[in-house]
Amino acid sequence: MIKRVLALTLTALLVIGLTAAGTWAYVTDSEHSSNNAITAGTLDLVPLTTGIYSGSGSLYHVTAGGNGINGNVVFDSIAPGQTGAFEWVLSNAGSLSGTLTINYTNTFNDTGVSALKALAIANGWTGDLAQYLMVTLQRGTGANQAVAEGAMTYILGSVGSPVALSNLAAVLNAQSQALAASGGTDTIVYKLTWSLSNTDPHIDIVQADTAQLNLTFTLSQ
Repeated sequence: MIKRVLALTLTALLVIGLTAAGTWAYVTDSEHSSNNAITAGTLDLVPLTTGIYSGSGSLYHVTAGGNGINGNVVFDSIAPGQTGAFEWVLSNAGSLSGTLTINYTNTFNDTGVSALKALAIANGWTGDLAQYLMVTLQRGTGANQAVAEGAMTYILGSVGSPVALSNLAAVLNAQSQALAASGGTDTIVYKLTWSLSNTDPHIDIVQADTAQLNLTFTLSQ
């Protein structure tokens, strides 16, 4: 009698197990995750070059440049007592933040000839525009050009205390500035202001001299 009871008990347990398995088989659920994508971010440096001049408007020429287009400002026949400025507006239109650096080179030609320059040389005066052209450099960063211009501070020289153009290379080549992605603090403005003295007795030495300033702006991570 004891063995028969045990057999019935085992059979009942097996039936319960099969019934439970059959019940759960009718309950299903499916979820999907589709169109997953990975997109690389972008760095997009957009430069704009502008210029102002206290002399004749016919004696300076501005090529603004733009995305992938070089810009420059050319000043012709500057005279003692005159001033001018270059301004570079650099914006990151990409989706990634980066670091802006500058590679600066210059070329000075001291080959002009005139009677006054010959007299200056005869009197032992020396130098070129690198020595006699005085400059200041300002920098500002902001969410757009107007904000960046409003935040500009002097990083070379100052009002009333400009320095010789020959000092510019060291400052520009040392630049390493954070530039946020588009929509953030994504604009940096540099403004180089120059002046030619009308009181320096040696200024005749620069007659017909030329100065070419070359800047390459690089935005990288």
